[in-house]
Amino acid sequence: MNRIKSSLLILTFVFLSSYIFSYEFVKDSFAQKDAIRSYLQNVDKGYPPIFIEDWIIFSTKKAVNPNYIGISFAHEDFTKIHFFKKNLNDTFIFAYKIPNDLKKIRYRLVEDGLWMRDCQNSNIETDNRGFEISYLDIPYDKIKYSVRKNPIIEGENVTFVLEEEPNHQVFLTGDFISWDPFTYLMQEISPGLYSITIRVSKGKHRYLFIKDGIKILDKRNTQKDTSKLEGVVSFFQF
Repeated sequence: MNRIKSSLLILTFVFLSSYIFSYEFVKDSFAQKDAIRSYLQNVDKGYPPIFIEDWIIFSTKKAVNPNYIGISFAHEDFTKIHFFKKNLNDTFIFAYKIPNDLKKIRYRLVEDGLWMRDCQNSNIETDNRGFEISYLDIPYDKIKYSVRKNPIIEGENVTFVLEEEPNHQVFLTGDFISWDPFTYLMQEISPGLYSITIRVSKGKHRYLFIKDGIKILDKRNTQKDTSKLEGVVSFFQF
């Protein structure tokens, strides 16, 4: 009986520890970046890590949900586990602020106590004990948003980014909302960097940004088209 009680106490401690760490992640990371939180809430499967400003976004999704997924870093000597949070799409997500002066991030994931490499990341090296470690080279020359072109298409989710002067009101418009100029207000995720993630159907879509009432082409997208209603516009297709 005592053994059963001890086992139950251990399981309760593990569950509560996972909950507390998850709460701390929400409080410390998400609260600082409301726009990143909005982006992460739309992720519906695991993707390779991406860079947003000086943050790395990790995501993974499992066929059978574990009790917890964590991540541990070599620059912390693998002594600390940072816990992911599960969004409404059952995708585990974690935003990590890049420490100063690091050119490479080495890490391992921890799933219900089992240490492993990140299957979403193809960059792998082996340490002196033979363990596989995932790594990321920090692209400081491209860290302004992402190494991928604009817009960023992930499944049905499309993320648009615009760099302009800070403290302006910026909207996204396009043929997917009949060119309504007020539906999609973009979030200023850092001074002068505006972003929004939406869902659109497959096909060709034309769009523009609107800053303080002035329509702007997407400077990050070289694809241009014409619209009878709007003239020259940016477009993407998937």
